[in-house]
Amino acid sequence: MSIQALLNQYKELIDFTDKTQKSNFKWVSSFLTYQNKKHPNEDNESFMLDAIDVHKRYLLTRK
Repeated sequence: MSIQALLNQYKELIDFTDKTQKSNFKWVSSFLTYQNKKHPNEDNESFMLDAIDVHKRYLLTRK
């Protein structure tokens, strides 16, 4: 899966009315932009998969 597809999947999970979730999404997006500029050959797919997994666990415990 591409990074953009994973980022879109992560974005669908985010409740942008919640400041914490919105802030986390901004941080992840900024981190990926930085990584692509500084380390273009580095694979960020595992980072995105972990971010999605952590957010899903957060949503489960929040309900």
